[in-house]
Amino acid sequence: VSSGTLVFGAGSPDEGGEQDWPLGNGEYRVYLLPEGSYRSVAFSDIFTVEEKKVSDRISTDKTSYVSGKDIVITFSISSPKSTDWVAIYPDGYDPLSLPYGSTMWLYTCNSQSCDDPVSSGTLVFGAGSPDEGGEQDWPLDNGEYRAYLLPEDSYRSVAFSDVFTVEEKKVSDRISTDKTSYVSGKDIVITFSISSPKSTDWVAIYPDGYDPLSLPYGSTMWLYTCNSQSCDDPVSSGTLVFGAGSPDEGGKQDWPLGNGEYRAYLLPEDGYTSVAFSDVFIVTGGEKTECGENDAVTPPSDSIHTVPVDGSEVKSIMFSSCYKPNSQSGDDLWKHVANRNPDVWVWLGDNMYCDGTSMECKRLKYNEARDNQYYKSHIIDNSIAVTGTWDDHDFASNNHGKHYTCREESQAEFAYHFNLGTNDPRHPLQGVNQRKGIYHSYMFSMPGGKNGIHLINLDARYHRSPTFKDYGLCEGAESDMLGSEQWSWLEHELSQTSEIKIISSGTQVLPPTHNGRDKSLYCAYDGAGGTFLDAITEVGESWSDWDGTHYESWGEIPQSRARLLKLCQKAINDGKSKHIIFISGDQHWAEIMAKKMPPTSTMQSQVLYEVTASGIDQNWPMSIPNSNRVRVRSADKAVDGLYHKECNFPFIYEGVKYNDCVSGSTNTSWCATETDSNFNMLEWGYCLADEKNEIVSRSDMTYQGMNTCTDNFHHTCSARANYGSIDVDWEEGTISLSIFTPHEFSDASSSITLHL
Repeated sequence: VSSGTLVFGAGSPDEGGEQDWPLGNGEYRVYLLPEGSYRSVAFSDIFTVEEKKVSDRISTDKTSYVSGKDIVITFSISSPKSTDWVAIYPDGYDPLSLPYGSTMWLYTCNSQSCDDPVSSGTLVFGAGSPDEGGEQDWPLDNGEYRAYLLPEDSYRSVAFSDVFTVEEKKVSDRISTDKTSYVSGKDIVITFSISSPKSTDWVAIYPDGYDPLSLPYGSTMWLYTCNSQSCDDPVSSGTLVFGAGSPDEGGKQDWPLGNGEYRAYLLPEDGYTSVAFSDVFIVTGGEKTECGENDAVTPPSDSIHTVPVDGSEVKSIMFSSCYKPNSQSGDDLWKHVANRNPDVWVWLGDNMYCDGTSMECKRLKYNEARDNQYYKSHIIDNSIAVTGTWDDHDFASNNHGKHYTCREESQAEFAYHFNLGTNDPRHPLQGVNQRKGIYHSYMFSMPGGKNGIHLINLDARYHRSPTFKDYGLCEGAESDMLGSEQWSWLEHELSQTSEIKIISSGTQVLPPTHNGRDKSLYCAYDGAGGTFLDAITEVGESWSDWDGTHYESWGEIPQSRARLLKLCQKAINDGKSKHIIFISGDQHWAEIMAKKMPPTSTMQSQVLYEVTASGIDQNWPMSIPNSNRVRVRSADKAVDGLYHKECNFPFIYEGVKYNDCVSGSTNTSWCATETDSNFNMLEWGYCLADEKNEIVSRSDMTYQGMNTCTDNFHHTCSARANYGSIDVDWEEGTISLSIFTPHEFSDASSSITLHL
């Protein structure tokens, strides 16, 4: 055997009974020895084996507390003594030199005098905490604090918690409905609270799908917070009943609500920017609307897309999603795209916004998207080839999948928008032979005629199972993203040889499953020991330690995500592609990701990449964790050993500015993982020991460090608009994955380089 992978473990062959497993503590090497000899031709770096040790850790059960509520602190210490203690201090002190006089303290035995050491446990700080000296300062004042673990009555901590806040209970801006589903004509009860009430604050019901920060004039129903359509006095909280008896001074209340999905919005001072909105609620049981009753009557506009040509030479593909043509302030983005002269433009979903079953609405919105003066003059009139996939708001309605009742009709509108030929399997004139879904592929060539870029457009909507119970009957382990026919088609596509494969998806692929909600809320969850958690483990992740977006993604059905990622890993191992790159939309921000797939008994480890580009012109400047986002330099979270945080360079600590990891006293280095606006360190972690182990080398990336969120250089979230670009230099053998924000910069906001 010339090359391969061996696994040494409890199940290793042991014909002579001489395998010494498990290995004892110590340092080892692996040796490669030819022909039964004892003279090695190669050997590995040293690796160590040791028993799992208790580490020094401390954490709080929450990151925010209402003043007077108990604070629960969990700790572990590696060398326990009876005088080890836990203290709470206001944030900002040097953890290696804390002052005398903590806000509250206890020995690790949960008392203020101890005889025996305690290695780990839980302490509750509250009104009932021991206070022998009468010095416990309870309740804590409003502010930011940390908990510190201190050995042997010292003031030098060995671990400290994340910052937690304490504040008085405040009235927050909130709104909710009493149910998630209503029969048409039945009352809808809405409860609200608003922190700065005015007499002109109002509550409105709109169909789901609108931008909550820019709602249109003309709600379905509305009331001022005083339960009328004229008010003299402000109301800070209360309950409103929307129904047949609701005030209707202007005669414009649309009751009963028609079948569909809606939200309630809380809007201050007669404005159209909401400060809170409810979860989606569904109205059913009214007059049924058939798709055929909503056939489009307006003809497609004269603005016609140029269709890509199979086999054409391609070196540059650009893309984005979530397109609101009327939100654009100018042609900065489209002019920038046209000047860079892409071979193909790919739309990644929400290519227009029209929720519901009206095909006339979808036709009009598609026309509006193509007819937009900026898009038309720079893309359509320049005959730039255009293709793509869809997402929820252009396909159906928010977060919907296979239970949408107008799938075929919506696919027809997609076909007209993208100017598909009548012989295209997705076109409605294919009749009974029409493909169910809009998935498709193009094989483009490189100089010399070989297969270069293989573009695979997935359809993650037409056959997708419900992800949460609001969108249909949950299917548990049978939940699926693509449907059996599309999976078979994809396996065939991945079996074709090309230099590069680019796979488009309306929703993100690489972000791990969001662990900030109860597992049981996911429709795909099938219990402890089931396929849901197994799928997360199969791709080298864990439920508790890896996190991704709480918005839609493939992570909501981890079984399908694992299947997709492993198919791609296999394609690279089988020599069918040198790199596989996902491109995605949906999120209203941009980011670059890289995920290293773990080796298996039949496959070597491979790295998969993803570029998300979303928002023309709209953005969501939100702090969203993603353990698979590309990092300039990886760090853990104050000794948790998980290198999912990113070092913030530069950072200032004790008046000194640092542009790289700082060497520590124990062959370790550390950095700031969160800084304030002046670059002062707020959070820290240990750097990944060997920078060579970073998935993407610093020498292969560029970044502006502007318009970022989550303290990550490759998470571009607050730019006015963004688009992504994949550019191949066939002669140099490089691939550039880039994010551009033309309203802010002409150069790439964020970029990494891969090598062929």
